[in-house]
Amino acid sequence: LHFIYKKAMKLNQTRLLISEPTLNQGGQFALHQVQAQTGQISRTELNKFQNYKYFTEQQALNILKPLLAEQKLTLTFSDEKDRYFETRKKDGEKEWVVEYLKQAILTNCEKPDEQLTFNFWAIGSNSDPAKAKGCAETYAIKYFLTKFFLIPTTDELDPDITKPHEHANRLKNGQQETAEQIQKRHQERDQKRENELKAKYGAD
Repeated sequence: LHFIYKKAMKLNQTRLLISEPTLNQGGQFALHQVQAQTGQISRTELNKFQNYKYFTEQQALNILKPLLAEQKLTLTFSDEKDRYFETRKKDGEKEWVVEYLKQAILTNCEKPDEQLTFNFWAIGSNSDPAKAKGCAETYAIKYFLTKFFLIPTTDELDPDITKPHEHANRLKNGQQETAEQIQKRHQERDQKRENELKAKYGAD
């Protein structure tokens, strides 16, 4: 699995690289179960300075925590030594760039020797070195979580996928919905919206 994420903004830049993981059969199955049950995540937060919407690390964790617990998995992170570089922007302003290698370890709680290990780079930049590290950490982790666990993002404020009910496609009793149940739920939702529009505008 190789994934490259690049994001450039006025004062920070982030890149995420995920290397080939070390896998075992048991861990692969548990990971597949998590990936198969994640719902969507919505960009509900607004950066007013640069006028774009984004999602937070907490939103991703709200989706993943119950799924990881269900599969009896823990996810931990570690960092290699940071490397800082001083650069200059086009306007002459000093800027700090930090890069470091992060490692994510997915562990089977019942069999701690069963682990999946992933390495990825975190890179961020800012005029403040501490903020550069914060940018790198925030973007690297939240995009690792969503890309690796296959959580799609959306801008639509659909009540089925926005907080606090971001753990989508699951019934109130915690059971995973079947494809037929999901289809029926969406049909009922679409029909409800259609009826509301007809009632409001008097359209046939």
